[in-house]
Amino acid sequence: MATIKKSFTVILMLLLVMVCNLVYAAMIPTEVTMNQNLTIIYNDEVQRFKNVNGEVIYPISYEGTTYLPISSISCLFETGIEWDGNTKSIYLGSGELDTISAESISEFVAGTNQIITTYLDEDIKIYHNGEVQTFKDVNGKVVYPLSYNGTTYLPVRAISNLYNADIEWVSEISTVVITKNENSNIAWEGKYISNIDGYTEVVLTPTEEGVNFYLRGYKFGYGIGCNANAIISGDVAAYETENFETGEMDKIELRIINSKLIITATNEEHKCFEGEYILDDGSINTIILSNPDSLFGIYESENAKLELIENNGVLDASFTGSYGEDGFYFIGVILDYENGIATSHEEIFGEVNEVNMQIDGDTIVVEASSTEKDSTYQYIGGTYKFTVKKVWDFETCKEHAEEIFLEEDCFMY
Repeated sequence: MATIKKSFTVILMLLLVMVCNLVYAAMIPTEVTMNQNLTIIYNDEVQRFKNVNGEVIYPISYEGTTYLPISSISCLFETGIEWDGNTKSIYLGSGELDTISAESISEFVAGTNQIITTYLDEDIKIYHNGEVQTFKDVNGKVVYPLSYNGTTYLPVRAISNLYNADIEWVSEISTVVITKNENSNIAWEGKYISNIDGYTEVVLTPTEEGVNFYLRGYKFGYGIGCNANAIISGDVAAYETENFETGEMDKIELRIINSKLIITATNEEHKCFEGEYILDDGSINTIILSNPDSLFGIYESENAKLELIENNGVLDASFTGSYGEDGFYFIGVILDYENGIATSHEEIFGEVNEVNMQIDGDTIVVEASSTEKDSTYQYIGGTYKFTVKKVWDFETCKEHAEEIFLEEDCFMY
């Protein structure tokens, strides 16, 4: 029995050694230089870097490659960065944008270099536009992230190449010079999808003048579409067209932020294009409705009409109709809106008016009451049907979106 126990102990120790070796194969202790004599110039401005506590930190130099923390990378290249500790994955272009870890200064003050121990981590995966990236140095050798004091450092040259920025090493003055024009980190190309209150997709294609945006889809049963060219200025692409009724210029603006397309419009007629569109990079298998219980729309009952407009958790309702020989007209009935249910409680001259709404399939159920004996509030209760069509499900919307034919510079509703 003693021999068996001894053998088991030896086997256990061997297994522990093997596991430790596997861990250290991925996390390799590596001596590097914390380089306080290295200047980094970004778009003609000298940069200084800080950690989350506001303390000055310095680039790392290792085998001819310069590294910066991911927070400084985020700030410098104006890109969101997300870290998934469970899978040891870094997602460039998603997550929060750091705005404080890099700043411009008038003059660089050199210090004393330090030799420190970091960990070269081959297990960290870096994603950009849905694809795992392999970083290489100027000689084509694969380089890996470094970990130091709980922070991941990435190679500056590889990141610059990823965002189409020019990078130059000036050895005489130990300076890295990075030049990136204002549009270089924005890829005005791809297909973006939204299904807020319907289904809409936008296809962006670069042109010599700017970017063509081909927008089509359905919202509330209406077909919507646009095929036009937008002019790029900085991080915004704008399309302008003259309003023939007012003579004013209407504008649709497109802005890409962290792989999301944000569309805004100055004219009410084009508001249906507005919203947040998610980049379909092949990883989107199902699209979850951002607001499946939306109350927005026009509803009618036998004797009344209800118009609803949503705005940041508040519902603006207008009722028109008749009850017996009397007509009624309510405008600007404001309701609190949450999880598909809208409620209003109003006290006027000691009388209490209450309205409750809830969606049920393609209808709105309205309950209304008032302590005032002859109040017309009581007339607006009932079931209202959606006047156009029920908002189609995702697959139906997508199928019908394929049938939309658009001519140049046309709008269709």
